[in-house]
Amino acid sequence: MPSGKATTIDKWTEYLAFRRQGHSLFGSAKDCGLSYHACRDAENGKAPRNYVAALEKLGGVVSPEIPHYEQLCPEAQEAYNNIEIFAHRYFGIILQPWQIEATERIMSLMDTEYEEYAVINAPPGSGKSTFFAKVLPAWATVRNRAIRGMIGSSTQRLAEWYCRRLRAEFDRTHPVRAELNDLRLELAVDAQATLQDDFGMFKPDSSEIWRAEAFTVLQANDQPLSQKEPTWSAFGMDSGFLGGRFDLVVWDDVYDPRKMRSAEAREDMRRWWDEVAETRLEPGGLLVLQGQRMSADDIYRYALDKVAPPDEFDLDEFDVEDAPEEWRKYTHIKYR
Repeated sequence: MPSGKATTIDKWTEYLAFRRQGHSLFGSAKDCGLSYHACRDAENGKAPRNYVAALEKLGGVVSPEIPHYEQLCPEAQEAYNNIEIFAHRYFGIILQPWQIEATERIMSLMDTEYEEYAVINAPPGSGKSTFFAKVLPAWATVRNRAIRGMIGSSTQRLAEWYCRRLRAEFDRTHPVRAELNDLRLELAVDAQATLQDDFGMFKPDSSEIWRAEAFTVLQANDQPLSQKEPTWSAFGMDSGFLGGRFDLVVWDDVYDPRKMRSAEAREDMRRWWDEVAETRLEPGGLLVLQGQRMSADDIYRYALDKVAPPDEFDLDEFDVEDAPEEWRKYTHIKYR
């Protein structure tokens, strides 16, 4: 639009219609021939009179249209069904074979009717935090917007950083660009699209939670979720209180050897894990404890040693290491 020329009500109405159809802010502005910055300011509380009038013309709030699977473009359908394509298209990440295999095993656990628990161990520098705290939660949310998930870490500050990074992907207006060093090493590529380009809007109206420590994505027909928990929440071991129950819980690198030097500290962590962390899972949900093995008595070993034998079995006279696989509480997924 020429500088100094007011945008008409009809033009703002056209723009709002695009937005409520699930188009991104950048895409809607481009399709309507409007300034991206003007549209961004209008949505951030600096709305001109004609924008407000267009909203009133459309009845105040127009329910956004979240596309069904059949309405997705072929590339989005492929990404919906395949996490390798999903990571490549929206994050520019080239997944490693172990990440693809881990996803298959995790999804099989999520499909059961029981509460499932998994310990995943992988070496440092393998991209496990980015995958389990960003790519996998984003894919799970695209496939089910009603999911209730939690990202946990050793500190609340780190957990909120993970949650904020995930939230940013749902509101991204430009495809992410790969870092030059990753391009050179063929570890990443430029992303091809954004999540809201292909799957519609995720950021809800201001009445819903959209904070660093918790956020709720837009639901079909703009209907609020019946449960109180947001779509994704962040909790640290130092939070003090861990409320809510979740379908998918991801604990990332919770073991800090600097804080676990005494036997008392290790015992306190195990007690907290039993009484707080494990109790936050919904029936039929999945808890993932992932990170690098640090010692022979770390939290990963403690979880892996948990067994649930038949009631008539005397566990006191039994070596835990000899327990059959079906007795073990946690599924162990490890990559050396």
